[in-house]
Amino acid sequence: MAFIPTSTFTPLRSSFHSTTTKRRPIHYATSTPTPSHHSIHLCEKTPENQEQSVSLSDLNKLRATPSEQPEQPSSTAAPPQPIEAEQQQQDETTKKQEEIERLRAAEKFITVDEGRYECPACGYTYEPKQGEKQAGIQPGTPFEQLPATYFCPVCRTPKSRFISKKKVIAGFADNQSYGFGTNSMTAGQKNLLIFGGLVFAALLLLSGYGLN
Repeated sequence: MAFIPTSTFTPLRSSFHSTTTKRRPIHYATSTPTPSHHSIHLCEKTPENQEQSVSLSDLNKLRATPSEQPEQPSSTAAPPQPIEAEQQQQDETTKKQEEIERLRAAEKFITVDEGRYECPACGYTYEPKQGEKQAGIQPGTPFEQLPATYFCPVCRTPKSRFISKKKVIAGFADNQSYGFGTNSMTAGQKNLLIFGGLVFAALLLLSGYGLN
């Protein structure tokens, strides 16, 4: 083992000690910087800070919830009709309306004057075919040919107050000449003809069973 003299070792120790004692201590910062995104500085836009400033409208758009976002049009929505299709639909509607008006104009109520007059007070009806035996009016005398002194035999209403009773026939005027004259009948006459025919057919059927 070699012997190291103390005179040579001491300078090394002193130099090491001197280097360790000359180091400066490291100081760590304990304060944390305040985040800048929590505060909004509203400043007037200038050409220098125009690109860095954020407007309130842009900030509201970024913070908007999904429910506040504008609704996107659904892809399943029906495409708009072309102009030609709309025009065609309007023409069809106009034609239908014109046809309805034409049919309404053709359906006229025909009034037939049968010469009967009714008393408005009591409802007595003067029949030209029957006449008025109590007043000495012969059958077949029209109401217009009655004297001015004629009055109602029931309530003494004068002739001037009598109202003409006319038969009203509903339907198209062109169809009144068809149906062997049945189209010109009133509702009561048609019912009488129908039910009378049914009764007559039933009587014929019963008479046939009676003969057998």
